[in-house]
Amino acid sequence: MSAALGIVAIAATLLVIEPLFCLIVLVAYIPVWFATRRAGRLSYRQTVEQTERARMQAYLFEILTSRQPAQELRAFGSAAFLAKRHDAIYGGLLDELRTVLLKRQRIALVGEVLTALLSAGAIVLLVWFVTSGRMSLSTAGSAAGAMILLGGRLHGIAGSSAGLYENSLYLEDYVNFVAAAPRLAAARPKQPVRGAPRAL
Repeated sequence: MSAALGIVAIAATLLVIEPLFCLIVLVAYIPVWFATRRAGRLSYRQTVEQTERARMQAYLFEILTSRQPAQELRAFGSAAFLAKRHDAIYGGLLDELRTVLLKRQRIALVGEVLTALLSAGAIVLLVWFVTSGRMSLSTAGSAAGAMILLGGRLHGIAGSSAGLYENSLYLEDYVNFVAAAPRLAAARPKQPVRGAPRAL
């Protein structure tokens, strides 16, 4: 709440000084906002797609490192096979994670570059206002300070909203899963399957 109030106060100050600067600063952080949302969706998709492999890797790791299955592993000579299988799955998970991280870095870089270019354009415009006599030097200094403060606050808001957006995707999955329970229960056959074995 305090961050939002700070943004509103700084934006109001810029509106009083020069509305165009406020608009440019707000527009400059749209690429960062889109980049953080895109990066969050990439991480979410990677987690969902690799859920089965991650569970299999965790299961194999538990079997290979627990004391209880050790006798069966020695008896059947399957430790080497399971270890090789575990390493292959774990290596695949690492490769996929490395790919997603590289994509996130590229997306973040593009967003930051676009934001930097738009912010630099605002500074150039501010200098032109001063040199052309449309704005005094003291007013320009106040505008520059307000632009820097507003940019920092907007950057922090963009980072926080990215985490909220990514978490909302998992929450949406959970809500859809819970909502599907009555439909699945209604679709379950009421009569026993013909030919099914009877309970003893």
